[in-house]
Amino acid sequence: MSLYKVNLEGVKKEIYSGHLQMGGSNPQGEEISFSNYYMMVNGKPYFGIVGEFHYGRYPYRYWEESIRKIKAGGVNLLASYVIWNYHEEEEGQFDWTENNNLRYFVNLCGRNDMKVILRIGPFAHGEVRNGGIPDWLYGRPFDIRSNDPEYLHYAKRWYDEIGRQVQGLLYKDGGPIVGIQLENEYMHAGAPWELAYKQGTYMTAGRDGAAHLIELKKLATGAGLIPAYFTGTAWGGAAIIEHNMLPMLAGYAFTPWNPDENYVQPPTKEFLFRDLHTNQNDNNEYQQNDYPLAYCEMGGGIQITYNHRPVVPPESVEAMTVVKIGSGSNLVGYYMYHGGSNRIGKHGYMNEFTVPKISYDFQAPIREFGQLADSYRYLRSLFMFLHEFGDQLAPGKTVVPYNPEKIQPENTKDLRYSTRVHNDSGFIFLNNYQDHVEMRDMKDIEFELKLNNETLVFPYHGGMTLKKNKCAILPFNLDLNGLTLNYSTCQPLTKLDLDWGAHYFFYEHQGMGAEYCFKEAQLGNYECLGADIVQVAGKVIIKTISGLDTEIVLTGPVGKKVKITTLTREQALNSIKLDLWGQNRLFISKADLTLSNGNLEVVSRNHRISLDVYPGVTHDLKLSRGICIKGKTGIFDQYEIEQVKKEVQLKTRKAGDHRLVIEFGHDLLDGLNDVFLEIDYVGDTGNAFIDGKLINDHFYNGLQWEIGLKRFESEIINKGMYLFISPLRKGKMIKHVNQAYVETFDGEEIANIRDVRAIPEYKVLASI
Repeated sequence: MSLYKVNLEGVKKEIYSGHLQMGGSNPQGEEISFSNYYMMVNGKPYFGIVGEFHYGRYPYRYWEESIRKIKAGGVNLLASYVIWNYHEEEEGQFDWTENNNLRYFVNLCGRNDMKVILRIGPFAHGEVRNGGIPDWLYGRPFDIRSNDPEYLHYAKRWYDEIGRQVQGLLYKDGGPIVGIQLENEYMHAGAPWELAYKQGTYMTAGRDGAAHLIELKKLATGAGLIPAYFTGTAWGGAAIIEHNMLPMLAGYAFTPWNPDENYVQPPTKEFLFRDLHTNQNDNNEYQQNDYPLAYCEMGGGIQITYNHRPVVPPESVEAMTVVKIGSGSNLVGYYMYHGGSNRIGKHGYMNEFTVPKISYDFQAPIREFGQLADSYRYLRSLFMFLHEFGDQLAPGKTVVPYNPEKIQPENTKDLRYSTRVHNDSGFIFLNNYQDHVEMRDMKDIEFELKLNNETLVFPYHGGMTLKKNKCAILPFNLDLNGLTLNYSTCQPLTKLDLDWGAHYFFYEHQGMGAEYCFKEAQLGNYECLGADIVQVAGKVIIKTISGLDTEIVLTGPVGKKVKITTLTREQALNSIKLDLWGQNRLFISKADLTLSNGNLEVVSRNHRISLDVYPGVTHDLKLSRGICIKGKTGIFDQYEIEQVKKEVQLKTRKAGDHRLVIEFGHDLLDGLNDVFLEIDYVGDTGNAFIDGKLINDHFYNGLQWEIGLKRFESEIINKGMYLFISPLRKGKMIKHVNQAYVETFDGEEIANIRDVRAIPEYKVLASI
């Protein structure tokens, strides 16, 4: 066995407030404030979860659908750039209509109880042309991103326009906009200047430090943009306004913007536990202990570039979240959480030259066409934990029990772990994932936690194994409705408050076992189905198995009842807690579940859907289409929903190995929510056209190219689609300089469309 000893005696985090000039209230009596360690709502710790979604990169007809998906995923703060050159591509001609309708978008967020952080620039970056700065602004004789009066004139005009669009929608007025980010990566990074003759010529990162942000803040408040708090990107030496702005950080495991000449990336330090609240080792511009450790750009995926095309596994997204929380963060944010598509402007493409012209998929948890990726479910299970236990976690001080420098990214021998503890209770954070490194299972793990009043040694039944590329969060002395759980080898998921008491759901990681320990003296009685119970040294140790058929029922000395169900990891990933049909319920399904006007919206690519619900409902489910058969699985009601299966037919015509013409039937989307075109190809890049217009593109990286068709329905039915694959080339390029510059290729070219499939997506609304 490998025993890891952690001394937590006397550990306490210094938490103070009143020093930050941030916060505000709304007419409903809710108040947002900040300590040095976390955000608070009505004086209680609030764990912020930020998901980035750019309204300007997604069709406005589907904004509300996307907002519901974002909320169902557990996000409670939606961030979005307001991209200047999307709205004022030509000087003085502002466009706030359709996909630019900021006011409509913010109102939809409010209608769905989603708080908003607007990132208003003027500079955005975001892989947009010129970082969002309009071309015409470069024709002016002054420095952008500076306190030059002429530049500030245009910045003021831009902010005034935004202020008019969102008037009455700020938090202070009862609206959803709680935060505003000024500038982006100011004094840290610029963006490619697309007007330059040489690609890769970068614009200025800024010149005037915090003084410029102070001027921008004056302009914003003068435009009526007065949020509960301002934010700023604070990595890499970027400037912030001391005590007037929440500094927010970034963390990316895959960095295609900075590859070496062979495009081989070394492993990052993003998966190493550190006390980052005390020492970020990234920014000396402000006192780190004065502010919550907050992130706005943790890589929920990555936007690939032409020269560097990494694939981001969901384990990476999950592990980074666990590591940042275990390192002291009480606010996490994801860029991007929802992908989108770059637009075509009035004069050309609006992308940065390094990335696809159209696709801004980002391998995000919610993809370019609204598809839910595996990372969506990985994060959702973590966010359910944060929503339920975040107030207990937030005050916990980070303790890394070993010398952090002992473990570097290439280290695969030593266990990576940390704790967060407050008043002898807290959580152990484990990580066994590292980008660009082959990890191995960590076996026979035991812990000894030395607390102020006791020492906990666990597990009782042998050691734990943390599988490679996995991570976990384990509780100790966790309050369960008045009962204290001394420890568990299972990860907390969520809780349901029911008439008879509280029902908790945990889940078992493979190799970790399912073990719970309570003090015998605090238990009135207990009943455990499908479990082994050991009473030793005043403790009750329950060894159970995971699944819907087992249950632990406990009663405290004052009669409070607690139930615990241990789910499998797969069941936890397919779980979602929704307030529906009169109370909170836990749903388990491989389908995508959201709320829609008091109904359960069920979306799946399978015409047969299994849905487990707890607590069950007394009435049969009423479906908008299809049939439903009710059954029982353990404590859950189970519904088998079946719709009429549809085969979507395509007519294809090859025009060579790398050219394909596709025709679609007039009934393409009849009875369906969407149809996804799955394109299996090998080549350099893929390009999809409708009537000569590029509508999507893809840089080949081994992943399947997928296009959602519903947004193009009327066009493709009448005009079809044309796919062109540019070839991968192996060999050498020959350059000729005569009267003109000519390149020819001498070598092997690979460009082949292997298969194209149309996959239907079904949707059904369920009510009672």
